Amino acid sequence: MNRTSTHPIQLILIFLIVYVSFVFSLSCPTVLEKFVDRLPLPRTLPSASSYSLTISQISQKLHRDLPRTVLWGIEGSFPGPTIEARTGSAIRVTWKNRLPNDPLIPTRSIMPHDHGHPCRIVIHLHGGKTRPESDGHPQHTTIPGHNIEFTYDNDQPAALLWYHDHTESLTRVNVYSGISGLYILRDDIEDKLDLPEKSYEIPLVIQDRVIDLLTGQLVYPYEWPAEMFGDTVLVNGVIYPYVEVKPRIYRFRVVNGCNSRFFNISLSNAQSFYQIGSDGGFFNETVTLKSILLSPGERADLLIDFSSNAGETIELLNDANAPFPNGDPTVCIPTNFFQFRVSNSSTSCVRGCTIPNSLVPSNKPDTSEVAEVRDITLSEAMDDFGTPMFLSLIHI
Repeated sequence: MNRTSTHPIQLILIFLIVYVSFVFSLSCPTVLEKFVDRLPLPRTLPSASSYSLTISQISQKLHRDLPRTVLWGIEGSFPGPTIEARTGSAIRVTWKNRLPNDPLIPTRSIMPHDHGHPCRIVIHLHGGKTRPESDGHPQHTTIPGHNIEFTYDNDQPAALLWYHDHTESLTRVNVYSGISGLYILRDDIEDKLDLPEKSYEIPLVIQDRVIDLLTGQLVYPYEWPAEMFGDTVLVNGVIYPYVEVKPRIYRFRVVNGCNSRFFNISLSNAQSFYQIGSDGGFFNETVTLKSILLSPGERADLLIDFSSNAGETIELLNDANAPFPNGDPTVCIPTNFFQFRVSNSSTSCVRGCTIPNSLVPSNKPDTSEVAEVRDITLSEAMDDFGTPMFLSLIHI
């Protein structure tokens, strides 16, 4: 009987194929069926000068085929309700901690001698121009059964902000558990812009999670990970949803609410879309894009024109490596995570019927009298005990 030998290169190729298949079977488990759940819209609170918002343990359906997931929500929902405010009109928010005494996600603290309550919280208004006493300092926390009141002066231009937990050594798990929501600031300048509004202005809070497909519960490592990447994407608290739109222009207020994942977003039909604002509010002029890169915590104010897409189905695509930018072969990339279904029905348009060119006057600071320029880097390193150190400021 003749026996054929296997060339060493063939052995290497076989090994690589088996290894890659094994790695990606671990990092990319069987995906739940996509686009079977309609996009929910976070509830917008009625306009008021003060609010009382309760953070508590809740359960919520994240996907048609999953059991209810235990989460930490605000006013009974994840994401929490949207707060709308006006520039120049301050509001007060009483944040009420009604969480249980046991953490939803047990995790090892990285803070030396951390004896704080495992369910302590504090809310930070991300992007807000806020006084120190209301800014949600990581150590300014409240424990279950107690309240804390913050004042938001809203002394800044119209912009999309978001609120989330900011607790020292627990931010990563508290936000992952669900403590986040939108804060939309509007002003007279925005009122004068001809932009889509009401049902044609849609928030998209994008977050990734690891979900136990049998129990429907969140999965998070006990030890501190340098980065945490979920293999499942949620938009407004639902896994891989769809939204029905009419053939007209829509405004999308987008937040990357992930712990670590970047998104490089484009449309599956390769059409252009338009960015009119970012973290600090409106741009001076509209920017035409084919894709947009969003880092964790970053916001984008986008316009998409579906006027020529009647009857079509379009998906949001992502091709950003994780960790960004170089990537890791053991971390999968969620490539398509959201779907637009454009109806055939025509609609009359009253507001937001065209893509604007100019938006707001330039408000760049005067740099003519700058005395010194400093470059600041944000570093990530390990201390002498092998514990990650983050956000170390280095003056170069």
